[in-house]
Amino acid sequence: EFTASGVGTLTLKATVDGLEDTIVINVAPIEVESITINQGESLEVEVGDTFKLTATVLPENATNKEVTWGIKKIEGYDDRYVTIDLEGNVTAESDGFVIITATCGTLTDEIKIHVMPTLTVAEQGDFAVTFDDETKEATLSTYKGTSTAVITPTEVVNPTNNETYKVTKIGNNCFKNSQTLERIKISEGV
Repeated sequence: EFTASGVGTLTLKATVDGLEDTIVINVAPIEVESITINQGESLEVEVGDTFKLTATVLPENATNKEVTWGIKKIEGYDDRYVTIDLEGNVTAESDGFVIITATCGTLTDEIKIHVMPTLTVAEQGDFAVTFDDETKEATLSTYKGTSTAVITPTEVVNPTNNETYKVTKIGNNCFKNSQTLERIKISEGV
């Protein structure tokens, strides 16, 4: 009885009472049957985010479970939106879409990454604002800024009396004519 400790060929030769016999044993590799990126089919991240992708290779006792990470170009998009190292560590470099692949043996899985612009709080000057002096509340009526991703302000200062007003409303067409906005987050309470 013997247990194979690796892939390869073993030749056993036995001699008993002058009779000889040879057995050749080929130990075949255990092939990979599946590879799955653990983070799913798609992921949304912001510019500047760093994260680690991992993959599960089955069966667990596969001979070679080494995962190779790569970037697959999407037509119409640059492939420089992210960088990825040999261990699956990713840095989101600029906004756009990219597909990251994980390959083991002849099998590949992929995940689509949407790198979104980083949200920043919009400045009061980026909006036309209507002030209600009675309630001390303000309405953001028209966005005039040039940012690609903004969070609406929670407070604004009325320039006529220098008092702070709480932003409670956003006009119906506030962002309608923006040529640059890709992401908008409405602050809580608005």
